[in-house]
Amino acid sequence: MRHCTHFREYAEKLSQAGANRLFTNARWGMGVECVDLIAPRQAYAQLSLGWYACWCGKTGFKPGLADDLTCAALEHDHQVSDCPACCQKYH
Repeated sequence: MRHCTHFREYAEKLSQAGANRLFTNARWGMGVECVDLIAPRQAYAQLSLGWYACWCGKTGFKPGLADDLTCAALEHDHQVSDCPACCQKYH
């Protein structure tokens, strides 16, 4: 799935076919990530701060309060379902 611009479409098709995981560099464009296709995704609004990878295929960093910025917050990317790119696409 290198340079894929339709991450969500492929991920949903793989899920429907019974796949549990997807190995890809489509979202971050560097390195390889293992995407859990059956894990629940967090609402973007609930994320206080940190790196996120959205079901639509976009990635980014949500800024927040400096007090919430920890090494642990920077090491984990949150799986979200409704990032700002999703909102712009549908509004």
